[in-house]
Formats: sequence, structure tokens, C-alpha cells
Amino acid sequence: MSGSTLAQVMRRLPAMTKHSEQQFVEFMFQSADLKGMPKQHSAYMVATSFAINEILVFLRLTLLTANSLKVAKGDDERLAGFAFLQDQILMRSLSARAVEYLKLAKDHRTVCERAKDTAGLAFFETYSTVLDGLWDDPVTAVAITIRNKLTGHVELTRIRDTISGIPEDRRETGIYLHQKDGNSIYLMGEDIAHIGAFESSEEIQAWSDWVLNTCRAIQSLHHAYMIWAIETFFPEKIGQEIRLHPDSELVGTFNDGIPVLWDFPYKTD
Repeated sequence: MSGSTLAQVMRRLPAMTKHSEQQFVEFMFQSADLKGMPKQHSAYMVATSFAINEILVFLRLTLLTANSLKVAKGDDERLAGFAFLQDQILMRSLSARAVEYLKLAKDHRTVCERAKDTAGLAFFETYSTVLDGLWDDPVTAVAITIRNKLTGHVELTRIRDTISGIPEDRRETGIYLHQKDGNSIYLMGEDIAHIGAFESSEEIQAWSDWVLNTCRAIQSLHHAYMIWAIETFFPEKIGQEIRLHPDSELVGTFNDGIPVLWDFPYKTD
């Protein structure tokens, strides 16, 4: 084998495939565990876990596409527009899930009140100022409108109103068609349906800041609830420390970005 034995090649493989070590604390639950909890808390424990998963996935993607945007800005104005479109799509998805989580927490607190669940109410009382502040924030109303009229449903009436209000001197917008459909970009949709509904760049920034700040608060609330639930309902459970070794390609860094365009084989008939 060109001067190398199979054993020598095999010894080199671990160095060729880079892995990082990631440490976790693992808690495992049986169905009987959940069925033994008060129903309001078993449902919320599953629901908050489901909701936070979506938030964390979109948060990772949002942070990565922000890096792509920084790179694209120094390249070409049109490429910067492509990256900005992707950034805003992910930010809207994250915004919608933040709204859903706030509503979920609010609804669960109401369920605890109806069930006269003093322990659950005591937990949420600790975070009531934060939760009420987030829900009453004027930008939350903006996020709810975006969720209801653009992300969850595309409302034509709102878009017609946005088009009617576009100033005559507003910069032009366009579409970019590519022979590979996956690379076609329709900036017109983003520029008008989403960006055009804001009155200023400051409003867009305020909404973006709300999304990230709210997600940070939600993460803190979720983690606190999970610790409280385990200590309250499963005091005998002991977390097991485990170490996983994912391939380095599965572990991102704050310098990573995500692609704006694809590069893959294309066949014509």
C-alpha cells in the first residue's frame, strides 16, 4: 500500500477524523414517571421540552446565518440581500416560536390556578415579573402580528395594504432566477411582505432585539422549570454524567455560517 501497512493506516484514522468531547447530564424517564405526575405538569414538561427544542434549533441557525450575512456584506450588495433574506426568514420562525412559548407558559399558569396548584403557582410567581413584562412589551404585539399574518399564515390583505403604503422613492426590488431552482432568490417577497410593513430600520432592529432577548429569557425559564420539576416530582432521580464524541463537522463555532447558495451537479435533458 505505497509503503504503508494496513495497520499503519488504521492507526492514522483517529487523527484523520476529528472528534470533540461534549459533556451532558442525562436524565431518563419511563412512561410511568409522567403518568405519576399531576397531569398539568406532565403535559407542560413535555410541551416545554418540545417548544424549547424548536427555539434552540432556530436560534443556532439564526446565529449562523448572521455570520453568513457579515461575509456577504463585504462581497456584493445583491449577495448581501440574499443573506439578509435568509436571516429574516429564520428570525421570523424564531419569533413565532418565541410567541408560542410565551403563550404556552401563560396558559400553563392559568391551568395551575384552576387546579389550585400551590406548588406550580409558587414557581411561576418567581418569574411572573419577567413573563408579564415580556407579554406586555409593545414589540410582542408586532411579533404576534408577524406570526399570525406572515409566518403562520400569509395574509393577502396585509400585503395589499403594505404595497399601497410603499413610498414612490423607495428603492427598487427584484427577483433572481438561476438554472438551479434551489439558488433562485425572490427578494421582492421579503422586501415588500416583511420589510415593507415596518416604518423604519429602527423598528426592524427593535423586533430583532426582542426575538433574541425573549429567547434568552425563555431558555432561563425552561431550564429553571425542568430543574424544579425534577426536584419536586423525581427527587430520587440522579443525573448520569455522559460524554459524547461527535464528529467535528457536527459541532459548530461562532465563526461558522450557513450557505446562501448551493453548489451541486445540475443535469439538463
